[in-house]
Amino acid sequence: MSLLEPNEIQLREKYEYVQEETKAWAERVKDKVRCSSSTHKRLFPIISWLPRYPFRKFIVGDVISGLTTAIVRIPQGLAYGLLAGLLPINGLYTGFFSPLVYTIFGTSRHISVGVFSIVSLMLGAALDRFNAEYPYTVMAATQSPIRVSSSSNVSLLLQDNADLAYQTQTDVSILVNGSVTPNTNDVSEQNARNLIVIGSLSVLIGVNLILLGIFRLGIVAMFLSEPVVSGFTTAAAIYVVTAQMKYVTGIQLKGQTGILGLIKTWVELFSRLNDIYWPSIIVSCVCLVVLIPTKYINRTFKAKLRNIPIPVELFIVIMGTIVSWSLSYGSQNDFLIVGVVPRGMPTPIVPDVSLWPKLISESISIAIIIFAVAVSMGKIFAKKHGYSIDPNQELLALGFCQVTSGFFRGHSGGGALARSSVQESSGGNTQVASMVSCCVILMVLLVIGPLFEHLPKACLACIILANLHGLLMQFQTLPGLWRIDKYDFAVWVFTFSSVIILGIDTGLGVGVVFSLICGVLRTNSAKLATIGELVGSEEYGDVDLYKGAAELPGIKIVRFDKSPTYANKSTLQKLTPDAVSSPSEHNDNEKRILIMDCSRWNVIDVVGLSTLKAAIQDLSNARIEVYLSSLPDAIHGKLQRYGIIGAENLIPESRLYHSLALAIRASKKVIEAERVSAVIEAERVSAV
Repeated sequence: MSLLEPNEIQLREKYEYVQEETKAWAERVKDKVRCSSSTHKRLFPIISWLPRYPFRKFIVGDVISGLTTAIVRIPQGLAYGLLAGLLPINGLYTGFFSPLVYTIFGTSRHISVGVFSIVSLMLGAALDRFNAEYPYTVMAATQSPIRVSSSSNVSLLLQDNADLAYQTQTDVSILVNGSVTPNTNDVSEQNARNLIVIGSLSVLIGVNLILLGIFRLGIVAMFLSEPVVSGFTTAAAIYVVTAQMKYVTGIQLKGQTGILGLIKTWVELFSRLNDIYWPSIIVSCVCLVVLIPTKYINRTFKAKLRNIPIPVELFIVIMGTIVSWSLSYGSQNDFLIVGVVPRGMPTPIVPDVSLWPKLISESISIAIIIFAVAVSMGKIFAKKHGYSIDPNQELLALGFCQVTSGFFRGHSGGGALARSSVQESSGGNTQVASMVSCCVILMVLLVIGPLFEHLPKACLACIILANLHGLLMQFQTLPGLWRIDKYDFAVWVFTFSSVIILGIDTGLGVGVVFSLICGVLRTNSAKLATIGELVGSEEYGDVDLYKGAAELPGIKIVRFDKSPTYANKSTLQKLTPDAVSSPSEHNDNEKRILIMDCSRWNVIDVVGLSTLKAAIQDLSNARIEVYLSSLPDAIHGKLQRYGIIGAENLIPESRLYHSLALAIRASKKVIEAERVSAVIEAERVSAV
């Protein structure tokens, strides 16, 4: 009998449905890396926007924004270079090269790329772990590259004699037999070693990002859910606080890594309280007394300040340098002050690729953090100002930033939320603001840099501590998470605890795995709902939730509210003939129909396919016809290939419907036609 309601096949024929082309894996890879005539514009976005830059409209805002951001960049660069395990000047190199490169390759108009506290902390943690596991000594010659002897026989290239003096801060004596030994202190050797390790790690991070960008794999950031990022960054903030204690107290802590490393560091600190250098405590207290209230004023009265914050960090840097120089603060201990700051631009160094296998795990986690934070922030600004960003191009842009910084004595960085907010809110319209900031930092590098030689490291530590307010205040989100979603609450707490106990990189990995497990548990809580008609309307709802919903005679409507996978196999197995029996009285000769609403399916695995096939087979054996409605195309193809849908399979194509309403109307007509036929047949038999 021909039905008036069109099934899926008839609907596709009527409206000229075009099947989406499925390409082979190799073809998909070629499409992602293939060059075209527009490749250069996609690779260099600056070509598209800079020639059309509305000079009169944007230039004033960009200049003001650039100058304002530069005032923030300078003290942050000095402070976060120290946090990364390098000298403060290395943070300034990052603050110059990263935004310059991002301006050329990036697609966001507003994010401020440069030093980033979380990334600097992760670099410092990676450096501590590397130094603990792979100790070696640095050897140098006045006219030759620095050589590093280690278990891996690493060869590290630095630069010429003048800059070498800055890095090692020492003289070198050459022995008669041609071998070279350093006549240096341990701290100076460590600076040279740290520079090579962090530079090599930064380049590796950039390579990871570039490879992800080439293969269009920006989707990897999906593994970092918001609770994971929030819990991780909150724990990381505590690590940042811990890392600054040696500068605040003046105690040269050894630094502990690995499991319970954070707790061991605090135990060491409290066991050495007698070694406190009280001038450092006094400097730190004065700085915090000035910084914290001023930061509060900047946050609270942002509108009245016209989005231009009071440059308290720069004030601390200038005044700290002047007071330290006048009082000879660091004369007794070079550890307490920044030390020699070279004037001029850095010459490049060659990363040591032999270190990469030892740093690969940290490089992956840092790369993903850099991308996830920058893109999420870029999307916020893009939505606010009515433009879009390309996540895959962002991978390339951020990757080039890391590689450039690593080559030019900087370190990895990213888009910092606070600094980006300053750049956007102070009138920035495009990355021309970043170019203005780079000009200011260039002047500092060429002219002003050496003036920071007497700056106390305690001042930089306090600048870092004062900027942790937003991260530490993320604890306030926990009550809301508990009320909204217990799984997200558990992910936040577990990630935070894992990072605190196991360390930054291991803890983050464990948090991601736990988040994925929670995702599986969510899927496992699938419900097989029975759908009924809302009496007096053409709408349908769950009979367990709507008292006014009634099941239809001879028709059973079910909705499996999660995608069928191995995680919810047990729920899908409840789809048995007894469980889906019609509520109306019937005999074995009456037609029964089961309509399965597939609208909430988006993926199905082999276990889901086999379980679904077995359930449909049992229903068919019990003479229950199965109709499928709202079946997504991707699932449709898998059901065909698995032998569930098709002319010779369990469900003919004629039993597929585009919507639940069409499937119900068609089922009603089938049931009605069957009953009419039964009545006619009964009358014929009685007449005979």
